[in-house]
Amino acid sequence: MDFEMITPLNMQELFRAMKISRQYRLGAGYTDLIPELKKHDKRNITVINLAQLRNKRFTNITLSSRGLK
Repeated sequence: MDFEMITPLNMQELFRAMKISRQYRLGAGYTDLIPELKKHDKRNITVINLAQLRNKRFTNITLSSRGLK
């Protein structure tokens, strides 16, 4: 299991992390992260921790036909 953890503090840092990372996983609690990484043997994944994001308007990220919103 090999992964990098990024904790963005604002939306600019979040989008930069998403842009530079080829494979990433978004989350805040990660109770299921370690078992998932072990089960699927994901390598070189970037975990983007949303728990410290400082933006009152941010409530979620949704995947649509146009991309993330």
